[in-house]
This record gives sequence, C-alpha cells and structure tokens, in this order.
Amino acid sequence: MPSMSRLDQPAGKYGWLDDWAEVNLGEALTVTVAGIDSPEAFLSAIGARSLPAGQGTLRGVTALADGNTARHVLVGVIPAPGKHGWVLAAESPSHVGYLKAGELSANGEAAALYSTEDGGVSFAWAKSGIVLAEFSPTHDDASAIDGSDPQALAEVMHLAGIGAEDTAHPRATAATLIEAITGVAITRDILENATFTAGSVPMPYW
Repeated sequence: MPSMSRLDQPAGKYGWLDDWAEVNLGEALTVTVAGIDSPEAFLSAIGARSLPAGQGTLRGVTALADGNTARHVLVGVIPAPGKHGWVLAAESPSHVGYLKAGELSANGEAAALYSTEDGGVSFAWAKSGIVLAEFSPTHDDASAIDGSDPQALAEVMHLAGIGAEDTAHPRATAATLIEAITGVAITRDILENATFTAGSVPMPYW
C-alpha cells in the first residue's frame, strides 16, 4: 500500500463540516455520491423499501436520523445539484451507502464518507463495481490506503493538495475528496434543508 507524508492542509471550504456533524448528529454521518440516474434507482440498489404514502420525503439529515427505529434505518437521496445523472445520499447513524459503494458503482462511480464518534472517519471510492481505494484519516496509520488501486487516490489527493493525515478535519478531508472525484459538493444547505426521497433499510443491513 502506498503511503503519503503529512501535509498540513487547512479545512478549506469544508471547514464547517466536522463541527456540524458533531453538533447536529453526534458525529454520525454518512454521505454517498454515486453516478446513478435517480434517487429511486439508488434506493433500489441498496435494497431500501418505499415509505408509506405521504412519508417518503424528509427535510434534512436530522429528520432522517429521527426516523430510524430498532428495525430499520432511513436513507435519503436527492439528485446531485449541478451534476446530471448523479445522486447524493445521506444517512445517520447508519452507513449503508458506504458499505455498498462497490455495488453502487456497478455502472459508473461512487464515493462515500462515513463517520461515527467511536469509529472515526472513513472514505471509500469505487468504480465499475470495484473498490479502488479506502482509507481512514483518523486511523493510527492514516497514510495507509487499501483497495485495488490505492495509487489512484494518492494522485487525486496530490492534485487536490490535501494530506491523508489531516486528523484535525477528517470529514473535511473526505468531503474534499468526494468533490474532487465526482464534481459534487456537499453543502450545509443540502444537509440541513434538502428534501430527501427516503427509503427504509431493514436491520441488520451489514
């Protein structure tokens, strides 16, 4: 596995994300961006069930989190702003999109960040059904990259000017990588105010 020396990268445009996730979701946030035509197709790909009539749209990630039960978790999806043929999915505290990144990339590409209070932050990038790269900026060896083509991620990180070991802003690091790879930006307005098409995934989903 290739490794990279630490680059002291500022939080940049995503400097708000780490504090936002901590304050609003107890640090538990998963965001997945995938080259899939519609929210409905994404939800079908992860095995989500439709919600009852009138309950299928929810505003903001906190509403998705509040809708979870012991038997199911909610995943919400919107068309990716400014990127036709792509979607952005969010969930908390589950990580269905992250676990299924490979499957979600079967006909294209997907990138995801997953974070929890206890487990830290992880990032995955998949293409054509294969996980190219996966790493955790909060892991003891944050410079280590797993996957079938870790060098590809190392090159993206170099071009984006970020270091794998930016543990001070790990969600910002992951979000920057998602935008660098997919062209889709994660914004505060999306996480707080977007109207998500939601689906229910039975527990356990892993």
